[in-house]
Amino acid sequence: MNSSSPLTCITELFMITVEQLSFCYQSQGVRQQVLQDVSFQVKAGQSCAIIGPSGCGKSTLLFLLAGLLQAEQGRVRLAEGARCGTILQNYGLFPWKSVAENVALGLRLQKVAKAECSLRVRAALEEMGLAAFSRYYPGQLSGGMQQRVALARALVIQPDILLMDEPLSSLDALTRERLQNLILELWQERQVMPVVVTHSIEEAVFLGRRIIVLGNAPGRIIAQVENREAGKINYRQSSLFFQRCNLLRSTLLEECDVRQA
Repeated sequence: MNSSSPLTCITELFMITVEQLSFCYQSQGVRQQVLQDVSFQVKAGQSCAIIGPSGCGKSTLLFLLAGLLQAEQGRVRLAEGARCGTILQNYGLFPWKSVAENVALGLRLQKVAKAECSLRVRAALEEMGLAAFSRYYPGQLSGGMQQRVALARALVIQPDILLMDEPLSSLDALTRERLQNLILELWQERQVMPVVVTHSIEEAVFLGRRIIVLGNAPGRIIAQVENREAGKINYRQSSLFFQRCNLLRSTLLEECDVRQA
């Protein structure tokens, strides 16, 4: 198929395409299916939130998107040349490395020249308001500051997609809101697509222009919610925000009722 075909042009509109994805974990000869026949697409310029009950495979799906796991059935396809930054639960910072060393990790793995690496790390720390803490260690920082270090480490490699697994779950409410606003800024001003796995209905509705709802294990998609107002800084105060939260809550409660029946 040549590059000018209509199918190729249509495909390039999507940053993420997931097709009939299934995944099993295997332990001591026992197979446990975690995801079953998951398919969805996320357009360029959108954001995405993934939500569902505990144990439904949300984190596994994120690991598959990041290439940290390989699907045994189906496939994940990212737009050609798209780069991913990944933030795992509890930030994934190395406690024995300084803030600057943690931020530089991805660049070192890419074998970026030392001088350029230093410049990019310094710029990332300044952008996150952490320049004065470059020699500190993660244990000396608050949870919100550790989150900003993790963001700096992900952003310094200049990703097109930012994959985040419960990135704000351990933060207090006001710090969480400030960092949600920061994620919006990165999406809108730097065109970095956020893909956020979360347990929070409000966070999913605030951040996800497309919301993927997974059902009980083995995880499969039970709803996809179009949420075009996501990205507006005052969306939290709107009646439509509360309506969408209630819709999502009803969908999840229905699924919980099915599991308990």
